[in-house]
Amino acid sequence: RVTDDEGAKDTESVTISVNAKPVADIQADPTEGDAPLTVDFDASGSSDPDGTIVKYEWDWDGDGSWDYDSGTDPTVSHEYTTAGEYNAKLRVTDDDGATGADSVTIKATGTVWVHTWGGSGKELIGRPVVSASGEVFVCGHVWSYGAGGRDVLTMKYHPDGTLEWAKTWGGTDDDYATQGALDTNGDFVVVGFTKSFGAGGDDDILLKYSGTGTLLWQLTWGGTGNEALAFVDLDAYGNIYVAGRTNSFGAGSWDAVIRKYSPSGNLLWTRTWGGAATEYSTHILAVDQNIYLLGYTASYGAGEYDAFLIKFDGEGNRQWVRTWGGGRNDCAESVCVDPNGNLLVTGSTYSWGPGEDDVFLLKFDSSGNLQLQKTWGTTERDQGWDITVDDSNNIFISGDTMGFTSDWDAIVLTLDLSGNLKRQAIWDTTGSDIAFGIFRHANGAIYLGGKAPNAYGSWQNVSGGTPSPSGSVGSPEGTQTTPSGTETTPDGSESSPEGTQDSGGGGDDALIMKYYPG
Repeated sequence: RVTDDEGAKDTESVTISVNAKPVADIQADPTEGDAPLTVDFDASGSSDPDGTIVKYEWDWDGDGSWDYDSGTDPTVSHEYTTAGEYNAKLRVTDDDGATGADSVTIKATGTVWVHTWGGSGKELIGRPVVSASGEVFVCGHVWSYGAGGRDVLTMKYHPDGTLEWAKTWGGTDDDYATQGALDTNGDFVVVGFTKSFGAGGDDDILLKYSGTGTLLWQLTWGGTGNEALAFVDLDAYGNIYVAGRTNSFGAGSWDAVIRKYSPSGNLLWTRTWGGAATEYSTHILAVDQNIYLLGYTASYGAGEYDAFLIKFDGEGNRQWVRTWGGGRNDCAESVCVDPNGNLLVTGSTYSWGPGEDDVFLLKFDSSGNLQLQKTWGTTERDQGWDITVDDSNNIFISGDTMGFTSDWDAIVLTLDLSGNLKRQAIWDTTGSDIAFGIFRHANGAIYLGGKAPNAYGSWQNVSGGTPSPSGSVGSPEGTQTTPSGTETTPDGSESSPEGTQDSGGGGDDALIMKYYPG
């Protein structure tokens, strides 16, 4: 409407058409299966409210590159040849050039890559630790190379499975690494024990490597007797927590030990815990300023050895203690926290189950109340070594079994949070295979570490029994001390051996694997 200087008015109108964007709808069948996996995609549910869809484009892996243009055909198939989790995307374009998009997750299960590394002697590694970008760090010990009997072995793999570097560290005697942890700078903290350096027989060792394999610092701690570290974890601030055992200090023949270091390796505090007999700590977990110490005890509980779980605050103040077990040996090896804040524990039990040793699963709430107890096993020996959980509430336990072939086989059990089995699978070569460690990455991949004669194994589904035991839970006080061990700065010898990959060096070789579980 317009108005002139005399107040006269006039109006006129024009119609403006605004194009509505098309709506993309992607369907896939199947969304999960073993690789190679053929998936049928259907976008016929897509629509354009005021026009026509003139183009369908497909991005098979969600990398931003549109891999295929099917024109006006809304259906297409694609084969995923490599195991992985893929975010398949659809983009539709209407007759006015507007676009809409949708996506669906495709999981092609199976092994992405597997490698062994070693020489003529025996090598093994523990739990792999994987960075956000997929770089894989592992540590263990090597008998084939180095300065002494056994040496510490540390390796880094590229996300595609290519070995980037391998380092040994040690002296003239035996030196072992048991586990490592990554800090926020990408440095790798390694713990274990040494006969070559320190104050006593065996002393704890802490080594810190850069992401490129440069040794940044090296420490020992101990007394006149023997010490051995089993595990390490870091809190959100980079503080280092270590767990192990000592017979130089404490109340009994061996006591569990826990220590806290600053990110630069300065010792902040030490605690031992135990009774008149033997305590070994096997695992430590730092969660929200709380520290959980796991292991097994002969001083307290119902049987020969009982599992124990102790909660500390970040300053080393003990919050509670729990034991679990039966009349025989029940040894806890690993603990993790589930999405609901409960503590999941695995290990091996001789008190229950059909065989000599069986795998067990326990669930405690954050106050130490037992919520669940399960076992798994065969009539032969079965052992649980490590445990992790994913965001979809799947529990994964790695270990070994003699229940299905003539030798040890690596095994992975998949369970839901109620302890119901979802999958039981072994990985088998012609020799002895053990999965000592398991790591779940945010991208859904599972990484295994352990030992095997070569990389030429395969997965097989198996079936074991799952009875529910009735373990006794105790709350012993125990004796806690604050020892002052001797710290030294050793001068270990380093080497960078080539090693034999995949085909087998002659003995047990270090095993590392990336796969997507079914």
